[in-house]
Amino acid sequence: MQPMTIEDEGARPPLLEAEKAPPPPLKKEIPATLVRIAYCESRNRQFDADGNVLRGTSNPQDIGRYQINLRHWGDKAEEWGHDIFSEEGNEAMALAIFERYGTEPWKWSKKCWLNS
Repeated sequence: MQPMTIEDEGARPPLLEAEKAPPPPLKKEIPATLVRIAYCESRNRQFDADGNVLRGTSNPQDIGRYQINLRHWGDKAEEWGHDIFSEEGNEAMALAIFERYGTEPWKWSKKCWLNS
């Protein structure tokens, strides 16, 4: 029996499903300061007790765990491909904001997260 070569039709076995799919994105580590910000902004909650996306009490435009302001950041979130209404999207958007602007967007809760 002769070994098959690449030129032989059907020489390559079919790809497994795992080989066809792109690798899952690597989850970035969340900086400790951003973890504290999430706690101060929302007690680390994306949803309220009824399962609705958490909105700010003083500003209902503030959305989710990181209280990302929809009016201010909504267009950027869409442009950058982040759904701030989902847990993953809210965290990804918070990380993107943090990487570009530092803690400045969360200055109103600084007294809480700076010393926690």
